[in-house]
Amino acid sequence: GGSAGDTAKVVILDTGVDKTHDMFPGNKIASEACYSTTVAGQSTAVCTRGSVAAGSGVNCLHPTVNGCSHGTHVAGIVAGNMASPVLRGVAPSSRLIAIQVFSRFDSSANCGSTPVPCVLSYTSDQLAGLQRVYALRNTFAIASVNMSLGGGQFFAPCDSTNAAMKSAIDLLRSARIATAIASGNNGFNGSMSSPGCLSRAIAVGSTLDTANTLSSFSNHSANVRLLAPG
Repeated sequence: GGSAGDTAKVVILDTGVDKTHDMFPGNKIASEACYSTTVAGQSTAVCTRGSVAAGSGVNCLHPTVNGCSHGTHVAGIVAGNMASPVLRGVAPSSRLIAIQVFSRFDSSANCGSTPVPCVLSYTSDQLAGLQRVYALRNTFAIASVNMSLGGGQFFAPCDSTNAAMKSAIDLLRSARIATAIASGNNGFNGSMSSPGCLSRAIAVGSTLDTANTLSSFSNHSANVRLLAPG
């Protein structure tokens, strides 16, 4: 299971991580995987689904596809360690496990206000990514999984509406691996998005500064466990 401190690995379940970025010097990525899906007439995989080879967790094409820089951005917040100029994430000496769980969509019906093409994530791919994390539990000391994703609006714990995700998070928790999930960026007061609304997830909201001034866009409710500058 996971262990405390910077020596533990952090999983970035997102749009992939640009390993060549200056924020990630040396051998920063400990393991990679791809769970991206092609559905005829809807989505296109951005990597080879099921691959755990080197390169399988790299970022999808940015700026060709909107949203593909997100995973790299998140990874920098977690473990960035740039020498010049000095820019550091929360745990700059930690290493990362990059798992790509997003797919490309080319319709505004799917992308909404985001320009096409965009990337979105199937719950089934997120589940596959979490199963991969569980399979790695004895290979690496894994502290947590970071899921900066989600949608919908929930006023109470949503365990009954997402039983498979709840089971996956519970299994990781039994292995002492925390699952940290964004509360969402809709500005909801008293509600939040899924899957952060699951009872055993650690739902995280955003503050503007260290004085805990809540960001105007951050969802917040009784189910949000932590706030951090974001």
